Amino acid sequence: MMLMHLRFAKRNTRLLHRATFVLAPLVGILALAGTVESRTWHVHQDGSGDAPTIQAAVDSARTGDSILVAAGTYTQDHILVMNKDSITIKSEQGPSRTVLHTLDGNILVVESSRHVRIDEFTFEDSPSTALGAAYVEDLVLEGNVVRNTSECGILITSRSANVIIRENLIYSNNGDGVGCTDYSDNIYIYGNTISHNVKGNGIFLDDVAYNIVNNVITYNRIGVQAFQASFSCNDAYGNGTNYALLFVPDPTGVNGNISMPPLFCGVDPATSGNYYLQQNSPCAPGNHPEGPICGVIGRYGIGCKDTAVNPAPWGKIKSLFGR
Repeated sequence: MMLMHLRFAKRNTRLLHRATFVLAPLVGILALAGTVESRTWHVHQDGSGDAPTIQAAVDSARTGDSILVAAGTYTQDHILVMNKDSITIKSEQGPSRTVLHTLDGNILVVESSRHVRIDEFTFEDSPSTALGAAYVEDLVLEGNVVRNTSECGILITSRSANVIIRENLIYSNNGDGVGCTDYSDNIYIYGNTISHNVKGNGIFLDDVAYNIVNNVITYNRIGVQAFQASFSCNDAYGNGTNYALLFVPDPTGVNGNISMPPLFCGVDPATSGNYYLQQNSPCAPGNHPEGPICGVIGRYGIGCKDTAVNPAPWGKIKSLFGR
């Protein structure tokens, strides 16, 4: 699977190389003139910020800049972060109040860029992949909610390297929750909840340099499909198949990996998005069957009391009603 912009990028490779050759002397001259201070670009839903749209802010951003997006629901053509270095795109008030979606294609794609962060958005209702990356190096995707997409939730492709996917909630997508393809390398998937991607894999990996740590991976068609990876402190439970691994054995029972009901607070978390843990969840800190070796497993900690019903003698029940 390839992202929609890759053909465009390949057709223009020769032109980009020529532009790089021409601009190189100018870059050196500007460096001698002094360092340009980084700035923050504010984007508001009504267009009243420093840039009228997120895409406009991305296009204007220079190395070291940040883009801070105010609360609101943003419906626009897909956002393309291309040929950028060291920029951060972050919501101002978190994923519950900052929603990105599109009616056509991917919601946000990072391509041919280095040192980029995408933090604390909700990506939803994409007719394609919600959040994609191609030909990137040093990418961090943290604190996002990715849901209800027609294809992958997050897709890392085209030999991307050094990608951290950390503390995201990825659920109810029609494709894979997280897909890493085309020999992307050194992918670190940590502290996510990846659930109810019933038509795809929770995680799909096509190379060997992956670290899968402290994730809840539940109720997907396949939990993890991979050639090889390093696993520790994951809870893979209730998937059609928890692990489909080619070169390594099922890691359950080793290095803190378990397969136990995570006990979410939500009665129907696939609809409500309530993937907080009950107090007695094996994924909550201190409840791991092997002792406190993993801390919290998944995106969220404890968010509700136990819902189990404890039996009581009839006499005690009558006393509650004064009888």
